[in-house]
Parts: sequence; structure tokens; C-alpha cells
Amino acid sequence: MNNFNKEIQFKVSLFINGDRGYELTKFLEKNKIKICKIYLSKKFLNKSIFKKIRKFNIPTQIISSLKKKNIKENLKKIDLGIICGFPYIFPKNFLSLPKYGLINCHAGKLPKYRGGSPLNWQIINREKYIGLSVIKVSKGIDEGKIINEKKFLNKNYDILKVHKIANSIFPHLVLKSINDLKNNRKLKNQNNDEAKYWKQRTGKDSLFLPETTPVLRALAMIKALRKPYPRPYFLDNKHKIIITKAKIFKKKIKSGTIKYNKKSIILGCKDSSLKLISFKIKKNEN
Repeated sequence: MNNFNKEIQFKVSLFINGDRGYELTKFLEKNKIKICKIYLSKKFLNKSIFKKIRKFNIPTQIISSLKKKNIKENLKKIDLGIICGFPYIFPKNFLSLPKYGLINCHAGKLPKYRGGSPLNWQIINREKYIGLSVIKVSKGIDEGKIINEKKFLNKNYDILKVHKIANSIFPHLVLKSINDLKNNRKLKNQNNDEAKYWKQRTGKDSLFLPETTPVLRALAMIKALRKPYPRPYFLDNKHKIIITKAKIFKKKIKSGTIKYNKKSIILGCKDSSLKLISFKIKKNEN
């Protein structure tokens, strides 16, 4: 339950993209937070999300950059700007325009998971807990002070389940962060000595080399890279083998060895073997 009354209604603008942004919008609307404007990025635009957002009857704009004059003017009139899955980097002179600045929903434990694709990387790295953070936006990427953070147990989840859980948690973290900022609660500094940056994953990052990849990491990649992410794959001569389902094969074969059966492929990884249950074989066009 929120602490704001109608006389001093808290005003925010949202910079969002995807299901997480929609869930946040729905939650803030329900909790009587005044959403003055919603900005959706043209990059990675999800048209179905755009249609759902429009049903809130909140002024909404699709933008391809942050250079438009009306964005800066809007930020001057609000209490807080909230970023959730938005792909554009904010200019330094934007950070202090709202009364309480800008906050970002970062789907990673900080400072250990700065950078891109933090949920995917946490699964690939077989983290026991998945971390989420809400931070004040600063001039350094993901370097701002931590307002709130939360973790949940990774019960061998795939990326779709992890996204669903994260999307249910972030709205509550944001609302708590709004209250904490209003009440001037002391924020947590990040330890830069512990910082690690991770790259935004692309299709090329889904390639793995069986002979140097431990079997548990290969299985983690399969869970972390479910559709719509580029599936993990390896190369065999002129063929690209895309993996959608696999399990550990009890009998170890030499690392890098590929044995084709009628309905499966046995793959020798660095320390053990995989049985590929579901896969696609395509001609490698690279």
C-alpha cells in the first residue's frame, strides 16, 4: 500500500520496453502513482506491448533517441524518471532534471553484474541466487547508488521463468524505492573493487566449443538461451547444430567428439558428455 495522498501525488515518467515495463505500468497505476508520460524505444519495439500500454490512456511516445526537446521539458516537471529495459543511454545533463533524478531497474546483482544481459549471464554462470537491483542513475553505466535490491533462489530455472519472476518483483521494488527516496533514506554505495562488466549478448555469443565447455555450463546455456534468445550451437564441418534440449549422457566420450544416432546426437564436452534430444542441423553460412 502506498503512502501518497491526492494532494501531493507523486509524478513519474516511464522509459520502458517489453513485458517488464508493462507490469510496472500496471502496478504503479493500481497504486495511484501519477504517470505523466510513457516513452517506448523504437529499438526492440514490442508492438503487442505498445497496444497494451495504450489502454491505460497515458500519453505515450515511441522514440528513437533522447534528443527530442519535449523529453527534457517533461523531466523538469516530474518527481522521478523510471527506466525499465530502455536501451538508450541518458545524457549526463538529464540525470538531475527530475526532483529525485532517474532510477533504473537493473536485472542483476551489483556490482558483480554490471552491463548487458545480466539475467542470461547469471543463469549461464550457474548462480545459486538471481539478483535484481534498483539504482540511482549516474554518469557511469550501472555504477549508481543502490536504492533497493532483492534475490531469489535459482531452482534450475530457464530464462523465461526467471524473467517472469523478475517482472513480478521489480514493481514492488520500484514502489519501495519511491518511498525511500521521498523519505531521504540513505542509499548504498557500490564497491567498485568488486565490479565486473558483462557484454550484451548477440547471436555469435551462442556459439560454444564442446572441447572447452564443461557439460554443466552447456546445460546452463541451453536454459539461459531459450527463444526469443539465439539458441546455443556448435559447428561440425559445414553444419551448425542448434540445441534446444539435452541431458547428461552417462558414458563419457572424448571431448570434441560428435556421434550421430537416428534420433539424437552424443556430444563430448570438456569433462563429460551430452545427449542432444532436440536440435536442428543447418548449413553454416558464415
